[in-house]
Amino acid sequence: MKLLYALAFILAIFAPIACCAAPAEIAIGDSIAVGLGLPGSAEIGIGPKAVLQRIAATPLNHLYGKIVILSSGVSNNPADIDYVPVQIEALQAAGAHVVLLGVGSHVASLAPLNALLGSYAGAAGIPFIWGWPAVHPASYRVLLENLRQVECHFYQLCSA
Repeated sequence: MKLLYALAFILAIFAPIACCAAPAEIAIGDSIAVGLGLPGSAEIGIGPKAVLQRIAATPLNHLYGKIVILSSGVSNNPADIDYVPVQIEALQAAGAHVVLLGVGSHVASLAPLNALLGSYAGAAGIPFIWGWPAVHPASYRVLLENLRQVECHFYQLCSA
């Protein structure tokens, strides 16, 4: 009986930690994903096809239940934008909670891609973070704070 009480005590102590632990985040994609400074798989300058290859090469246990911040690589190769829904589908099939990032609107031809990326996110039922005015966000710290608010609101996975 003492063992049962000891076990109950231990569970009571650690239960709040388990319920309220910050969600595991990773970033997959291009230079925007690199700039976030999170674990994951990202490389400067890669396009959507290479991002998809990185997703495919990531072990399932590194994706399942994690929040994956996806920077699709579209700004590096807009012609491959059709790979983005496949990226999202692959991540969701692996059990990841996906947040899709937009692209910078610094180039007139890239700005309209945010609407298409947003429609991909909407079709997949995931949140979308609209792009920013330059190639990269003005502050990765602010972007990460905004991402965490979206994660908390959308997935109810909140940082402590």
